[in-house]
Amino acid sequence: MMRRVYGVRNVVLVAVACLALAACVAGKKAKGPGAYALEQDVPQVVAVLPAGVELARAATEGGEVDPADAEFVGGLTRSVLRNQLAGKGYLPKLDNAVDRKLHDNPGWRDMDAKALCALLDVQGLVYIEISGWTMVNAAAVETFMLSAGARMVSASGREVGSWTETAEKQKFSIPTSLVGLVGTLAGAFLSDSPQKQFRHVAYDWGWKMAQVMPDCLEGRSLPEIMLVDSNVDVGVFGAGERVAVKVFAEKDLVASFDIGDFRKGIPLKMVGEGEYEGFYLVRDGDRTSGQPLTVRVARLNGAEREWIEGEALISLDGVPPSAPEKPVYRAEGDGVHLAWQLPEGEEVAAFVVERNDSPVGEFTRIARIEDAAFVDSEVEQGRAYFYRIRSVDGARNLSAPGKPTEVVMPRFDEMTIGGELSGTLITGNYRVERDSVVPAGQVLTIMRGSRLTFADGAGLTVSGRLAVKGAKDAPVVLAGERWRGVTVAGGAART
Repeated sequence: MMRRVYGVRNVVLVAVACLALAACVAGKKAKGPGAYALEQDVPQVVAVLPAGVELARAATEGGEVDPADAEFVGGLTRSVLRNQLAGKGYLPKLDNAVDRKLHDNPGWRDMDAKALCALLDVQGLVYIEISGWTMVNAAAVETFMLSAGARMVSASGREVGSWTETAEKQKFSIPTSLVGLVGTLAGAFLSDSPQKQFRHVAYDWGWKMAQVMPDCLEGRSLPEIMLVDSNVDVGVFGAGERVAVKVFAEKDLVASFDIGDFRKGIPLKMVGEGEYEGFYLVRDGDRTSGQPLTVRVARLNGAEREWIEGEALISLDGVPPSAPEKPVYRAEGDGVHLAWQLPEGEEVAAFVVERNDSPVGEFTRIARIEDAAFVDSEVEQGRAYFYRIRSVDGARNLSAPGKPTEVVMPRFDEMTIGGELSGTLITGNYRVERDSVVPAGQVLTIMRGSRLTFADGAGLTVSGRLAVKGAKDAPVVLAGERWRGVTVAGGAART
């Protein structure tokens, strides 16, 4: 006797509870013609074909469709459905394996089901048609929607069934399904990038499809995965950054994730009922590119399931760039002018300028710029500053901090002094209004390029030590129309 295979698999209690709550607030059930099929018609080994995207009904910010967005939506929808089928007992072929054969046979769209199944070495085909999608993330509105259908055909050409679902998420909307509810509970949905927000909507659509598509009873019952939340859309991760993964699934699983062949078995710790979290901290020297993110969960009875994140290849770059070359510093009336050259043979995304009041201790970042020049106008005359310039690469790695360079901001505006003088007169212009003295046991240092103009009758008596740091290209000038000059007392020192 033939049995009918229905599309709803038993769900863990936490998922049932969430669905019940979602049903209470939404009151809407998934619809899909052909939600059941004859058991003998359900293939186990299937190929999910590239999704057809109807661009005319797609919408993005600005009203124009970016081909890259369309490719992202199509690839993500396909991978989400493949992951869900894997959890329902099917054995879907990996997308890249399918695509290689399709690429070698450009006329595959005209093949009948039997010929195409033979080409791909599968028992059935899954066609996806995306009838509409929205990915708008503007200041006034944030709307994300996916409407798509799937049609399953066996190698004999018999249609197993066709199903259509729609998922959407808008700001302040009430969750209408399990994934929408979980996403709300997880928080921060609307602060994420447009790609990540659309992932949540695609997961919602995939979950709905999984409830109406038939199970493959030939396959083993596998752990339930409802949502994989990660920061894979960052793309390239630099040293010190985290590849973070959070999984919502049934409880009491052993969970981990892989970064391609680079790192495997990174543990995901259960932090709540059915919630698992983990991360990989990128280390100095790590370097790899184009690695997929694969989540693995297993029950204690050994039933294991993997989820391969779609449209998300991870690159790690923990190798810092070289520091800028030949830095030049110059103090002028409008601030400290800095200029440098790019490291030869390297791609640099930006530069960071750091400053401190001393050559040791913590430096403060005062600018991140793309140009190889900067003017620090937030300086005071008569003070010394220490600068470091560092390169930033595409993975946000910083070059190693070099030796700080001291820059003295001269006193371009004349400063009045007089009386007892000691310490250091930073390069600048000074007016000595009255007789002045360097007391015994004290040192007065006058830095290069300084000019001291004495008032009539004023002079300088040195009882301690006077150090004049003039240079041929930056002499120290002491002058006045009717000043008394410099008097060195007995035993005083001058250099």
